[in-house]
Amino acid sequence: MRRAFILIALPALAVLAGCATDFAIPYTAAAPPPPVAGAAARSVAVVASDGRPLDRDRIGELDGGHGEEVAPLHATNDIAATIAAAFEQELTGQGYLDGPGGARVSVEIVRFDSRFLPLPETPVPGTLGVTEAHVAVLVKVRNQTGALVFARYYAATPGGPLFSRPASGAVAQQALAAALRNAVALVIGDPQFQTALLQG
Repeated sequence: MRRAFILIALPALAVLAGCATDFAIPYTAAAPPPPVAGAAARSVAVVASDGRPLDRDRIGELDGGHGEEVAPLHATNDIAATIAAAFEQELTGQGYLDGPGGARVSVEIVRFDSRFLPLPETPVPGTLGVTEAHVAVLVKVRNQTGALVFARYYAATPGGPLFSRPASGAVAQQALAAALRNAVALVIGDPQFQTALLQG
């Protein structure tokens, strides 16, 4: 019985070896945002909230390769604060003034997680897989009077498969950072979102 226990435990130990399960999710813009005509005359205030259930710092789990959870993954930074700072960075880069007196942008986090999926065609289960990441936000814009002028749901992924051998916290971090970057880009690049800001 003891030998069987050791054989079962070894895959989990192999996954955890050298793999961080608590880490920050950074935001890095893909490229400087293009300036927006008229933005310099408009103020924008950004607030972000987390609409996910409890245990909001949990952003996924390591999979031992057989569908079982080996360890949870947790973010060490405040995801809502990171997202608010990301939008402020992008909007000021486009020329908007950061502060009250104009449009108010609220960003609610709907989804922010990653998952490791073993590839069934590999010779040894768990030796190679794909890490998925999903970031979804609900963005609303209110004008100076408080009237809602824009609301839209956005969802993003890393944009391509991220392979790891085996499940890796570092790859999950990379996948979530890429999905966050893509989600912010979707919002910032939406012409209707920009129109709402300029009318604010």
